[in-house]
Amino acid sequence: MPAPTLATGSEALTGLIARLDSACAAPVESMGTAITEALKSACAQPDLLSPLQRCGRNDHYARHVLHADPAGRYTVVALVWEPGQVTPVHGHYAWCSYAVVAGSLHEERYLWARDPQAVSRTGAADRAPGYFCFSHAGLDEIHRLGNRCDVPAISVHVYGVDGPRIATHVNRVLLAA
Repeated sequence: MPAPTLATGSEALTGLIARLDSACAAPVESMGTAITEALKSACAQPDLLSPLQRCGRNDHYARHVLHADPAGRYTVVALVWEPGQVTPVHGHYAWCSYAVVAGSLHEERYLWARDPQAVSRTGAADRAPGYFCFSHAGLDEIHRLGNRCDVPAISVHVYGVDGPRIATHVNRVLLAA
């Protein structure tokens, strides 16, 4: 994938950044809730994403970096999913929060098994606009996201990783049993 470019800020994005900065300075036990509330609020605003940030790609879901925290605490990314595009099964090296902005995403959940170091599917759900979640780093929250609909879907993700490592230090790809 080509290197993502940073977005220029909308009022909604500026507000999201301010709230994420506050959330990252909050006590650890309240950080996840503060991040998801900030994301939920921003994603409800129509000016969060520009028309260009709503454009997909034919070969792979499009990744638009909206903001990389200068202190390296987090990166905000919009993902645009064309029909049929899906991630591999993965856990996260960093904490992660995401919200569905448009369309619908299908999320499959998995459970890690140390022996034979594989995962098994535990369930699935469709995620509509307004859905949001937070998970800590590690193998307690393993999933696969994809677009099973006939129209594009858009989600906004906040990862606890600095911008230059967004393509290499987020997903820990796992094998399904």
